[in-house]
Amino acid sequence: MHPEDEVFARMALIPGALEKRGFDLKDGAYILRTTLPKSGFDLTLEITPSGRASGCATDPDTGDEYAPLHAANPTLAFACMVQDEYRRLLEEIASECFRPRSFASEQGNRLEALIKDAWGDVPDNPFSNMDAGAFRTPGGKWYALVMMVPRDKLAGSREGGAGSDEGRGSAPGGLVEAANLKADPEEIPSLIQRDGIFKAWHMNKRHWITVLLDGTLDDASLMTLVARSRALVMGGHKGGA
Repeated sequence: MHPEDEVFARMALIPGALEKRGFDLKDGAYILRTTLPKSGFDLTLEITPSGRASGCATDPDTGDEYAPLHAANPTLAFACMVQDEYRRLLEEIASECFRPRSFASEQGNRLEALIKDAWGDVPDNPFSNMDAGAFRTPGGKWYALVMMVPRDKLAGSREGGAGSDEGRGSAPGGLVEAANLKADPEEIPSLIQRDGIFKAWHMNKRHWITVLLDGTLDDASLMTLVARSRALVMGGHKGGA
């Protein structure tokens, strides 16, 4: 994984902050041209409004791109030094111009805001070995679990294949962010025929479904499923993880 992806993962851009940091907005992206002080390399850093970043360092004497900037496990001390000062710059920009967000997907973060507005519930991570967010009832039982899941496993969980979901919302490593939600067992066979909805990942498939958080399902429809899940969990229906 490139340092840009590591530093800006789960970060949301603060409006106007990049311009104050010296970035110029050009063709829909923010551009910073500066010099890495220790190496003397010219650096061009581009950040999109969604927070995707890419950087390129060039030798000012030759104009050649310095490829080791993104090399994995460099062995030369100079390459390590260049990578270190580049990462420090990225971390400074992240600290000044971004704020943390709970989830990787835009829809996951919109869902968090919608749930908070509706019921005041905020997510917690119930696991020590993975990033996830569980939304819980006042009684402490989760009704929505947001996490990264293997897309190919979801595609294989639907009878007849993935249908029109194939290739949507993929992420590095074949992962996609999704939410596990409780549903009425009688409704699940029809629900999983809809684009973006699958049999539950790592939960009781008779009582739970998995919904992609890649915009396949609009926010209003997603919140209808979330509200139904919350009501079912609060109603004490049997079933669970």
